[in-house]
Formats: sequence, C-alpha cells, structure tokens
Amino acid sequence: MKKRASFFWLLILLLTSCAPSFQADQQGRVVDRGTGIGGTGIGGTGILAGTEGKSLGLIGRITGFGSIFVNGVEVEYDQATKVSLAGAPAGVGDLALGQVVEVLARNEQGRVTGSDIRIRYEVAGPVGAIDEKSGTIKVLGQSVVIGTGTIRGKGAAGLPGPGTLVRVSGFRAGNGLIFASRLEMGKKGDPALLVGRVDSITGGRAVVAGVPVKLGNRPAGTPRPGDIIRISGRLRGKTLVAGNWRIDPRVPFNGRADRFIIEAVPVLVRNGGQVYLAGMPFQVADPDKIAAANTAQTGRLVRLVGTFNRHGVFQAGRVFMAPAPVPTLRSQPPDIRPGIRPLPAPMMPRPGGRQPPAMPRFPAGRHFPGRF
Repeated sequence: MKKRASFFWLLILLLTSCAPSFQADQQGRVVDRGTGIGGTGIGGTGILAGTEGKSLGLIGRITGFGSIFVNGVEVEYDQATKVSLAGAPAGVGDLALGQVVEVLARNEQGRVTGSDIRIRYEVAGPVGAIDEKSGTIKVLGQSVVIGTGTIRGKGAAGLPGPGTLVRVSGFRAGNGLIFASRLEMGKKGDPALLVGRVDSITGGRAVVAGVPVKLGNRPAGTPRPGDIIRISGRLRGKTLVAGNWRIDPRVPFNGRADRFIIEAVPVLVRNGGQVYLAGMPFQVADPDKIAAANTAQTGRLVRLVGTFNRHGVFQAGRVFMAPAPVPTLRSQPPDIRPGIRPLPAPMMPRPGGRQPPAMPRFPAGRHFPGRF
C-alpha cells in the first residue's frame, strides 16, 4: 500500500513538473512565465534558465511580468535599473509585453538581476501603405507582418491606415520582412527609427535596408556595407535624415556577458564571405546547427544559447524552437525588397578555399573593442 502511495505522489510530481509554463495575461494572451522549454528542442533537452555564467546577455521578447520574462529567464529589476528606449533614457514603466529588449544581467546562484535593459524598436514612423491580403504594412519602406501573434498597444487594433504613426518591435528575416511582436501607436513629434543593414554608403549618405539615409559627417566612425546601424531622425520626403545613429557592436554589450540567449528568425545570410544571423551584426559559427531549426512556418523563432569566442564569433551550444511564434505571413506582400539572399547550410568556406578575414581577438574576460 505504501509503495502504491509513493508511486502515486511521484507520478503527480512528474506531471506537474512537465506542465506548460504559460499563463494568460490581463488581455487573455498567452505568455511564457517559466523556463521557455515549450516547443521542439534541437541539439539537447531543456533550455538555460539563468543557471550558467555570472553574467547573461539576453536578446528577445518580453513574454511576462512580475519581474520580466525574456527568453524563459526571469529577470528582476527595480526603479534604479538602467532602462533606455531606442537609445534615449527611459524607465521601467516603459516596459511592455511583446517588446524586443536587450538585457545585460547579473546571475547570482540562479537569481538574475538586470543592470541594463534596452528597449529596441525595429522601425518607427508613418505607415506608407497596407496590404490586407498578406497582413502587412509598410513603414519607412519596410514590410511589417502583423497578425494574431502581434501584441497591440493602446489603440493599435487592426491594420493601421496610411499616415498613421506606429512603433514596431519585432524580428527581421533575411528577405527584409519584419515580423512584429508588438505594435504601438506613435504620436506627433516622435522621431523616425530604423534598425537595418547598410546596403551601400557614399560620403555622408547611405542606403540602409533600402532606405536613403543622410548620415552627415561623424568623426567617431563610418559604417561599412554589411554593418547594422540604428538611426533616429526625421523624414524629408523619402530620405531619413539622421539626428543620431550608431553602429551595432560585433559582440552585444561589448562582450560583457559570459553567456548569451538570443531569440531570432533562423535565417542565415552571407555577407562579405562571412555568415550572419538575419538582423544581427555578429558572425556565427556552426551555421548548419542553426539552419536545422528552419521550419515550413515562415517567421518561426528560435532561441540560441551560446558564447562568443575570442574572434568575436557566436557559437551556439544549444538551439531551441521558441514556444510562441511571431505572426504568420498569409501571402507574399507586393513590392518586397529582396534583401540579402539566405543561403543553405553548410556555408563556411570549403577546405583550401578563400578564408574570410579574421575577426579581432580579445582575451577572455576583457571587453570586446567593438565599434559604436
């Protein structure tokens, strides 16, 4: 009898430990408040939940509150935590579900505390056009996919009409599409924002993600084709006049994290002979491991757990399907820019072939001298 009782309670314990870690928020949406194990594991079982490394770098959506939950990791914060919004000072009250954030956090025996939280908008500005059939809108020339996986801010129901000011959090694919994780209404006077890869540059003018940009002269550095830059400015006709801009560093947070968990669309692109993850500025190793996560569902996200080696190349130790997909593209939108063509794995140079230029080295534990 005792053995049966023990077996019964053991079974209950196992079932509860395997229960989904999703709960509904106040609007009834499902959010991940646990380890983020949901979905298919690739390259192992389980996902890192803040238990490895003294410091963590997180790039992904906010999927729950209490603290904030990013990539299945609970990150504590308080009023003193440094928060920025598109590069400008902000506060913890600006954090919202569905936003893509970059979090540098301390890990003390599994308790993760954010020291730097950066809210990232992929694009912000007036809506130029809408396409009901594909469920997309154009913002600064970027095709943005809106759907049931998109969390809406106040007043952002349906597809916003032409001329409406919006701010988009989301993930960029290799063809330039942005899958919106959150859509917010902008207000008059807001700057136009754009995060994108530099297509070309001549003097103080550049083309970024297909958008003509006037950068002006800046002694701190000049972007090169292939760099990803973040721009805040004003629209003059079809040209974005930058008030502020910066080049994304080759290693997030200047290499100040021991371990990274990154959420992204699993599309690999080649630029200048090197392999990158779509929408990210850093080179990646073992692209076939990431390419294995590709599914027929357009825009499905993956979570990559890994580190940067001394060459500044990201090495994914584990790859997992994210538990909640971003909105699905219903049909091909009109006038989509080709972007950088994704290439199938393997994509590293063949033996004896031309090798890509080496990334700068830096000692372990030292800050990576990235360009800002």
